[in-house]
Amino acid sequence: MAGLVLAILNALVKPVLVFFSFPLVLFTLGGFLILINALLFYLTFKIVPGLHIQGFLPAVWGSLVVSGISLFFGLGRKASGKPQVRLHKTGPPGPKSPRSEEVEPIDI
Repeated sequence: MAGLVLAILNALVKPVLVFFSFPLVLFTLGGFLILINALLFYLTFKIVPGLHIQGFLPAVWGSLVVSGISLFFGLGRKASGKPQVRLHKTGPPGPKSPRSEEVEPIDI
């Protein structure tokens, strides 16, 4: 339930907050996005019954952990958001073969 609420807040509320706070985001070189994520994390805990958070600072730490995990799992993705696999055609092992060529990446 909390994941769904956080996803909805990230999809609907976060773009509005980022749009209106763009000068602050730009001035802090993206640092203000941490506070926006923490605010959404905090709101998620206030909306979902049964979940409790003890203040805004734990929400900041929680949002940093969630952002770190998302970054880790998103490292294998290219700009389009799809995982990317590269295959290379090569000849037999040994010196570089003239047949060696790179194949287009496969989107999964």
